[in-house]
Amino acid sequence: MLQASATSGLPVSYSVSGPASISGSTLTITGIGSVTVSATQAGNDNFFAAPPISQTITVTAPPAPDFTITGSVQSLTLNSGQSSSVTITVTPSNGFNSQLTFSCTQQSLVTCNFNPPSLTPNSAVATTTLTITSSKSLAALQSSKFPGHLETILGLALSMVVVAFERRPEQKERFSLFTCCFLVIITVACMTGCGGGANTGTSSSGNGGPPQTTSINISASAQDGTKHTLPLTIIVLP
Repeated sequence: MLQASATSGLPVSYSVSGPASISGSTLTITGIGSVTVSATQAGNDNFFAAPPISQTITVTAPPAPDFTITGSVQSLTLNSGQSSSVTITVTPSNGFNSQLTFSCTQQSLVTCNFNPPSLTPNSAVATTTLTITSSKSLAALQSSKFPGHLETILGLALSMVVVAFERRPEQKERFSLFTCCFLVIITVACMTGCGGGANTGTSSSGNGGPPQTTSINISASAQDGTKHTLPLTIIVLP
């Protein structure tokens, strides 16, 4: 509603240019851009016409509905085969109320599960719980590997066996006995150090394998194509 008055008390008329229309003193915006409203008073036999007055306003589009996602943590440390949960919070803005579907990049170290897998914020903060489970096979893979120093010793032992069979007959028996005893000792050491003992899976130092680090992207996708992602770093202890 437009309001203008003249000191003469005579009625004021309006005109408009730009994406708008006017009816009486009611201005209706019809589009985006610059709108100029002019007020005039023509005068009469007793009063001169008033100088016209104009006012320009700029009409912009309202901000598009959108949302953000955040996680309760930025990184996780898990033992092999262990699960842990992360709360994913969705904060809508500008009246966003579309359905969101959650996903994350899958790879060999971890798997993801969302509960619920989709939700509709309805212009209010909403959350979903992401459960991340690390692979059980990582500990077995690490524990099955020979530590480097045992591989070297086994290689030397095999070389001694070969040398033993190339020696003179009077030295073969004594050297072969020594080599066999040496191989027995190495075998026992290998069974102890290469995973023959119990593997608790609580730290990387227990089986000789280093921690494995990976990064996944958590995604929230709307039906209108809007999508936001959140990175999460995961360290897996074999």
